[in-house]
Amino acid sequence: LHDALPISGFDLSSGGHLLPRHITALHNCRSSAQGVLDAFLSYPLEIALILPPILYATRAIYALIILIKLDFATGTPDSRLSKALSVEQLRVGEYLDRMTKMSGRLAKLDENNAQSRILLLVPKLKEWYTAEKMAATHVDNSLISLNLGSFAQGMRQSRSEERRVGNECGS
Repeated sequence: LHDALPISGFDLSSGGHLLPRHITALHNCRSSAQGVLDAFLSYPLEIALILPPILYATRAIYALIILIKLDFATGTPDSRLSKALSVEQLRVGEYLDRMTKMSGRLAKLDENNAQSRILLLVPKLKEWYTAEKMAATHVDNSLISLNLGSFAQGMRQSRSEERRVGNECGS
């Protein structure tokens, strides 16, 4: 770490200031991620199936994850980032829906194709995102279990199992 730029200067949660260059960087990051997703989602299915998956599907998923991270960073209470970027501008739900639909359509065309297999991650990512957003808004966990199915339940079960094992090891 360079001495002239201490890490404390980058901490926006504890009094750091959001500078114009930060705002520009946030908007560039958002528009770049959305550009990658828009480009990938604009391909006809037959073309999407033959694209190199490392170059296209993984980058689209990574762009989606960037938008999700920005969503959580701007959506937290008292977030300084929310002054520069709104959750609505990110359109995470829209992109998750569109990517999930594309994933399903590609799997119907050829479920063994590398692109289709990589995109199997998207519905699980959507379930995780929905569960985390619901948990962040303090919705009762029993509603999450009823509405999100096995993925969300499995995540909670693995967390409780980790706690149980940790408690047994700590005893």
